Amino acid sequence: MVMTGTRHRGNSIVRHLIMATAIAALILPAAADAAHKPPPPPDELADPIFDIGYNPGLVHYPVMPARIRQVCKNFNDPYNWVFAHVKKYGADYYIVMSWNPNQDSDSLGAAVRIAGNACEEDAASNMFTGFVPKGGYIAEKSVLPPRLPGVGAPWIRNDGDTQGNYHYEFRSAAEEEVFRDLIRDGEAQGERVWGAARFKAEACQPENSKDDLDKFVPVYMEELRRYCRAH
Repeated sequence: MVMTGTRHRGNSIVRHLIMATAIAALILPAAADAAHKPPPPPDELADPIFDIGYNPGLVHYPVMPARIRQVCKNFNDPYNWVFAHVKKYGADYYIVMSWNPNQDSDSLGAAVRIAGNACEEDAASNMFTGFVPKGGYIAEKSVLPPRLPGVGAPWIRNDGDTQGNYHYEFRSAAEEEVFRDLIRDGEAQGERVWGAARFKAEACQPENSKDDLDKFVPVYMEELRRYCRAH
């Protein structure tokens, strides 16, 4: 009887040890994850398309897909979002933004093109400076899928500008189409995230009279005004 009792008591101890080990296996990784979790992003960022200030803890843009981090090696920040996405001509075009706790609150966003396993990227603000060429498009220069608008295009000083502002010209109607579609998807994304009425109120505020944006980003402003007139 003593041996039987001891055996049962020993089995009970073993069971408790197994259970404690299992619980520890569950708790320790969670504790480690919590210890390595980066601090939250700042209370205010500005979206890279419309420059609308928002709190990322309250206004939730979609998370950047893993495909971008796999193909484009520069996107390894712990926080990242998508503000526009267009799938066209066999390529994916995005406007995204990422944030790292080691940087300040400024995060200007990037334009990204993924075609197969090739990635193109540029500052989003550069992409917005596209102009339609006055002489029209040269058909033999059309390449499909088009490159990311602005990447590899010559930079041209703005007429009469003394502040060092430059622009590029779209190389094809398809490239211009991608550009306009990204702005339009950004408008649709803003409505989904903010609600249509609130987004319009934020995106369609009167321009600062000191900023002649038509000279700097005319196609962008054309798309924004089209949206604001239609809503």
